[in-house]
Amino acid sequence: MTDFSQWPAQEPPEGFCARVLAARRRRPRVRIAAGAMALAAAALVAALFLPGTESGSADTRQRSSIPVGRRAVAVAEAGARLHWTVSPRGHVRLSQESGDVFYRVEPGAGFEVESAGARVLVQGTCFRVEVVMSSAAKMMLSAAAGAAAASAVLVTVYEGKVSVAGPAGTVQVAAGEQARVEPSAAPRLAAEGSASKAPHAAVAPEEVAPVPVEALVKTQRAQIVALQGRVRELEKTGAAVKPATATRDDPPPDPPGLHERYRDFTRAELLGMAQNCEVRAELPPVGREPYHLNPDMGARLHLSEQEQAGVTAAVNAVGKDVVAHLRALYLEATGDAVGADSLEPVTLGQEILHKSPQAVVLAARTRVARERAGLETPPADPNSGSIPERYFRYLITVGDSFQRALEPALGAQHAGTVRDNLVSMRMNMDGCSGP
Repeated sequence: MTDFSQWPAQEPPEGFCARVLAARRRRPRVRIAAGAMALAAAALVAALFLPGTESGSADTRQRSSIPVGRRAVAVAEAGARLHWTVSPRGHVRLSQESGDVFYRVEPGAGFEVESAGARVLVQGTCFRVEVVMSSAAKMMLSAAAGAAAASAVLVTVYEGKVSVAGPAGTVQVAAGEQARVEPSAAPRLAAEGSASKAPHAAVAPEEVAPVPVEALVKTQRAQIVALQGRVRELEKTGAAVKPATATRDDPPPDPPGLHERYRDFTRAELLGMAQNCEVRAELPPVGREPYHLNPDMGARLHLSEQEQAGVTAAVNAVGKDVVAHLRALYLEATGDAVGADSLEPVTLGQEILHKSPQAVVLAARTRVARERAGLETPPADPNSGSIPERYFRYLITVGDSFQRALEPALGAQHAGTVRDNLVSMRMNMDGCSGP
């Protein structure tokens, strides 16, 4: 091993230590400067490329389709007043001060609508918010006074589900239901089915009332008593369940929910419906997705596999025709091409009627009912007349068209049975009084 102990030590150059210490003191400053430059660059990139909070407002003088962020559209009637903000993560907070607005919201981040003390929370659905103004508010011109004097907020849900919160509670509103929110009162649901049965009617605030619990309990008890009586009758007569080998000669299964006639009307029935300005229609399963007949239902209806395939094809053909007709009428009524291509058929129909004045809808329903009873002659061109008139005139033919498509393979009687049991929507609108 080499011995360095005798190696003569060399003196460092003059000023060496001072230069080393000075260099050590300078390095942290270089690193800090470089870090600050990196942070500044990152902030610049964020400012240039990352989304920030967006905001917007609308004060409509006519019906308008308004994009809200990237996943929602508000179709606002004349007199609607809105303003909103969209967070970087896509959360929307919207204030509706007045008016009638239909919202279509795609799934995603939260979407909140605040209106006259009501707060609607959604994630993906179609719904409507109507601010009902008091008589005093209608006479005032200022936006602040009008918003403060709102007497109620009506929230109608067409698809999905929303949560409606008010000053004194919260209620869940599902498709086909309507909630009413009044100042200093808990939100409440309107009568069941009111939103879907008469979608065109803008019900006056005084006419919307919840169904009393006592009435519901009384109705349910009466139904239970009736069912118990029916069971006792069947037990006495020794009625048995149909064997699995039942044929078409056996009585067909009862169609679900068939409380009134929707086909094969007598002359007297048609005249009575015309006198009441009544229109009835029924549709098979209609949607944007292909329909497939459930094999269990096919067996209950005594259909062979080949016949089940034919029924499936007939449903899809009718459904395609219905969607095409409703799309065209909706587009003509609203100009909303996005909604025409995305909304479900039932929502398209509701919006077609809602976008027309009530007097026009009533006149159309009256004329079509009279045409059906033979009291008026239908126009030579079925595409003439108002939008609601064409809507009613087409819709009342769908059920019959579906049955006729089934008759070549099933026969008239069995085609009617299949029609009755595959109905997915029934519409019964009546009354000759105006708005």
